[in-house]
Amino acid sequence: MGDVEVRLYIDESYGITYNVIQDSMTISRLAPGEYYPSEFTLNIVDDQDKPGGYLKYRIGIISARRDYTGESYTSNDMERGEVAASIIFCGLNSTQTGQTSLTCELP
Repeated sequence: MGDVEVRLYIDESYGITYNVIQDSMTISRLAPGEYYPSEFTLNIVDDQDKPGGYLKYRIGIISARRDYTGESYTSNDMERGEVAASIIFCGLNSTQTGQTSLTCELP
């Protein structure tokens, strides 16, 4: 497959503020079963009133082109066109006694 367009979707967040810097990319060539290391860029800031939080996201193939025939595909043509995952963020929390603890605040 060639010209594989991949996009990041943020589905839900809690306890953080985020700004997506790079949410898409195009892979020039991808063979069946091949792994392509990639990255998406986000700025994430922990909300000050509660430490930690989470981010639910999906990464999906938007479109691709078959190398030999030039035929175009969309995510609807693929058996598994996207994957979903979550990231949990933890933060330091100060107690009344002055000690700190690692806290992963979830709803």
